[in-house]
Amino acid sequence: MSFNLRHAARFAGGLTLVCASLTGHRLSAESDLLNRVVLQRVSGGLIQPTSVAHAGDASGRLFVTGQSGLVHLIAGGARLEKPFLDLRAQVACCGERGLLGITFHPRFESNGFFYVFYSDSEGDSVLSRFHALDGGDVADPDSETEVLRLPEPPNSEQHKGGQLHFGPDGMLYVSLGDGGPGFSDNPKAQQLDNLYGTILRLDVDSGEPYAVPADNPFVEQPGQVAQEAARGEIWAYGLRNPWRFSFDRLTGDIFIADVGQDDVEEIDFQPATSRGGENYGWNLMEGRRCVDGSTDCNLLGELVEPILEYSHESGCSVIGGYVYRGAALPELSGTYLYGDFCSGEMTAAAATAGVWEVVSRRATKFSITTFGEDESGELYVADIGGELFRIAPPSLPPTVSFVYPQRASAGGPPFSLYLVGANFDAASEVRWNGRLRPSEALDNQRLEVEVSQADVAAAGVAEITVVNSTLPDEPPTIIEYAVEDPSMLSPRIGAGGIVIAAGFDEIPLAPGSIVSVFGEDVAAFVESARGTPLATVFGGGGILFGESFWAPLFYSSPLQMNIQIPWELAGIEDTTARVRVGGLTSDPARVALASHSPAIFVVAQDGTRQGSILIGNSGGTLAAPAGLFSNARPLRPGEPLTMFLTGLGPVTDRPESGRVAGAFPTSKTLTTPEVTVGGVAVRVLFSGLAPGLVGLNQINAKTSEDLPSGDEVPVVVTIGGVSSIPVTMAVE
Repeated sequence: MSFNLRHAARFAGGLTLVCASLTGHRLSAESDLLNRVVLQRVSGGLIQPTSVAHAGDASGRLFVTGQSGLVHLIAGGARLEKPFLDLRAQVACCGERGLLGITFHPRFESNGFFYVFYSDSEGDSVLSRFHALDGGDVADPDSETEVLRLPEPPNSEQHKGGQLHFGPDGMLYVSLGDGGPGFSDNPKAQQLDNLYGTILRLDVDSGEPYAVPADNPFVEQPGQVAQEAARGEIWAYGLRNPWRFSFDRLTGDIFIADVGQDDVEEIDFQPATSRGGENYGWNLMEGRRCVDGSTDCNLLGELVEPILEYSHESGCSVIGGYVYRGAALPELSGTYLYGDFCSGEMTAAAATAGVWEVVSRRATKFSITTFGEDESGELYVADIGGELFRIAPPSLPPTVSFVYPQRASAGGPPFSLYLVGANFDAASEVRWNGRLRPSEALDNQRLEVEVSQADVAAAGVAEITVVNSTLPDEPPTIIEYAVEDPSMLSPRIGAGGIVIAAGFDEIPLAPGSIVSVFGEDVAAFVESARGTPLATVFGGGGILFGESFWAPLFYSSPLQMNIQIPWELAGIEDTTARVRVGGLTSDPARVALASHSPAIFVVAQDGTRQGSILIGNSGGTLAAPAGLFSNARPLRPGEPLTMFLTGLGPVTDRPESGRVAGAFPTSKTLTTPEVTVGGVAVRVLFSGLAPGLVGLNQINAKTSEDLPSGDEVPVVVTIGGVSSIPVTMAVE
């Protein structure tokens, strides 16, 4: 498998974009509650999932919105190849734009109506109604009726919100972010004459395209005077980016996860008895803290403080979930599940006497983008890499289909043994010749086992048994494992096998750049990174530069690893690299280093050189021949462009190895590169690390009117006296 931008984009920070049990029970301290459940994979192949919904029609189907504009349909436990709806031609993606939400009318089974929320080609937030065709597995793309449009503020592509739900009252609730930019001096969420930073409540059955409910809090009531110029659609306000919110299906309470700015992520709460009008504090408060540093911004108590908050020491972008009301996991009943995009941690919280506390945490090892709920109340969690998992009970015994390494070295060092199969969880236990060994379920399909030096002291055949400790009556899985001559085991880096990932060219490598490593047995199994900071060991393998620096990993397989060259190697001319897999180490490979190694990514690894170059302000349109790709056209001379590359060298505000680049401030190259298109220099507006990504460089430039035309116009970047190998783009 080759490296492309899809792997890098998994770590985008673009999505920068708890509930009481009715019986009153409460865990007195944090427990392993979440670690006892299984994350059961439902589907892969989803494209940057942003929301999950059901149709309420007893079909058992799930609908998953993808940020690029697809609505995926999961039926019968499998993703259908044909999407339910394809809006890619009109949706601007990505960053914090895209197709962000979907919900179905309470009478969908009879009227076929559903609603979506997306960013259009201008960046405006659009709420639209569509109609499903007969049978319900496909929607009519021409049935769109625009319900609401919120213009994108100038110079901002942030804070869209985008969650949709019909409440128990039959009204449509819509979350809207404050529109950015992402600074605390943006006052829109405190101004009731606009819709930014709010939850809306709309009556879509009593008007076209909607009516304002008469009992909304800022609608004038008999005997009262409405707040001057207030928008009647507003139900609650004072929100920064309410990326996900949900109703407790049993109580009707609302839980709002509001993405914070610099310090705090928060969960806000609105009881079902509320008549609306709550002010949740932004931009006066972030969490329970006054933004201006004072202590008196809420002296009158008019700002509703969150029920839960956490600092950016443990995450950076809260992903709201649901109160669990399903039947499969009674121990979770009444708890509110939520997560964090950056840490990948999933959290459960509950309340006693109105005081909310975290009762369990679980590391998922992927970037959570959204939660979902099916008709029966079972919950799902999605990964930005395109996988959907059901939060399920550990009900089946584990099975093993593959082990790695496939044999061990007699007298060798301790190592990690990886079991690949199904139904692994925190209750899985592994014994080596009858002795219990430490193990960890990486997910329900992979189990890592610590094998000691004593376990492999002598050659022979070891008996490995695997059981689920919660299923004592189930027979164990038994594996015979060979301990053999150590010469038969040796990970190996191929000759010339460490190359720049953009084009696979063998050139000196700049610290901080993205690199591919080819060889044999360089990892135990295929695995892609699912969050940041990037791990230095997964897929059963890691790569060590020199004697001290482990490389952050994007992707591993037995034949290839995609890595970031550690920033700490700056100033070194060459070094060695060694792959270590399960305690086994390869021979060293020499690696030539340089301060700059510019390389522009290409769109496909098929020998063509079409560069990853987008037309600026076009919603992600590739500067390529029309028809070559689904969203492509030639660049018109004078238009701006954005290109993605790696190896541009030292930057300001350099992040740590494996961590995403910041957006405030951005990490700019110390040297401004020269960019030519068809030999004509273009004006560089920005050169540095792409915000929210690891190791990926971005150049924004303004082209001139005298560019040469053609389908394969060469593009070259030169920095620090080093020029990239040309890629091509199309110019009109």
